[in-house]
Amino acid sequence: MIYIYTLSSSCDPDNIRYVGKTNNLKDRLRRHLKNVDGTYKYNWVKSELKKGNKIIIETLDEIDNKNWKYWEIYWINQLKDWGFKLTNGTIGGDGFNLTNDILNKRNKSNLDRHSKRLNKFIKKYNIHFDNNLWIGYRNCPTCKNKIEYKKSGKRSTI
Repeated sequence: MIYIYTLSSSCDPDNIRYVGKTNNLKDRLRRHLKNVDGTYKYNWVKSELKKGNKIIIETLDEIDNKNWKYWEIYWINQLKDWGFKLTNGTIGGDGFNLTNDILNKRNKSNLDRHSKRLNKFIKKYNIHFDNNLWIGYRNCPTCKNKIEYKKSGKRSTI
């Protein structure tokens, strides 16, 4: 037997934040609490525990081993349609298709995290975009001459 389960916080138990599948609810909850993978779900769990709340695991559906992928995907979609703000990073069914929501959050987080460092490099090497080229300048550490770099493309390394 496979269980489709939900996770919520003890401070708001009706607000489901995650849907998953397991054959052992107790063990799966333990692994969620110890997981340190840096995902959106992990950050939510960590933040709830930091506030002194408990994470609640509840059975949503019991299914046979053959159809669990379909039902996990179904329940994730259904709960999202009902307006729950899930922390699932994929569509379910062990699928690795990241949702647009997760991709956008990850991209924004990466941009926020790296923007200060990027701004330093942009200023230091005078990097700018001109006539479909990324252009940058630096001084050669050996001869001290100014070196100009030009690269085309949306994602180019100068």
